[in-house]
Amino acid sequence: MDTDTKIEEMQKLLRSIDYKMDELMSQLDNIENLLDERFDELLTRSQGSKNAE
Repeated sequence: MDTDTKIEEMQKLLRSIDYKMDELMSQLDNIENLLDERFDELLTRSQGSKNAE
């Protein structure tokens, strides 16, 4: 295998890794948003029950 072919394969692999990292970061952002929403719901519910006491 010549050097150019190896370089091309490495570039393809790096692009693939970059794409997968972008997907992972997007999924982590979604998880963070869902956790923030859930935390806000629980906080609101907790404050509501404290006010009722």
